[in-house]
Amino acid sequence: MQTKKRQIIKWILLAAVLLWCSVIFGFSLADAGESTSQSGFMLDFLNSIPKALGLSFRFTSFFVRKLAHFTEFFILGVLSAGTLVSFGCKRSARFYIPTVLAVASTDETIQLFVPGRAGQITDVLLDFSGGFSGGAVLLVILYFVFRIRKSKTGK
Repeated sequence: MQTKKRQIIKWILLAAVLLWCSVIFGFSLADAGESTSQSGFMLDFLNSIPKALGLSFRFTSFFVRKLAHFTEFFILGVLSAGTLVSFGCKRSARFYIPTVLAVASTDETIQLFVPGRAGQITDVLLDFSGGFSGGAVLLVILYFVFRIRKSKTGK
């Protein structure tokens, strides 16, 4: 029987996945002007780092936008894989991968209906690669954690 704490963690993780999906879709619903403003803020922040270090390196808007795609889906991949593991899914990768792909496809489809935005298949691939990477990193870490734990307990 599972402890009440584990049950609570499972449902919190599921809620986090749903909340993160709404964050992703919220970014996609922003029109071109708002999206550019958000990217500009992050671009200024990232460019302040090398400047503070006395470096002449500068990030581009294109890089920041693509990094945002990858990062938001990396987080989704971690949350999705973690949720499936918490629910005892033995083959978590079989389920988190289609989830990430479905959200990425939906995300880019939403952008087709937002003024000044364009859904792109290359962004679906970038989103998917971020989600796949996030879930894979978590599953590899958990594999080794469970393996070490198993070797210490002898079970």
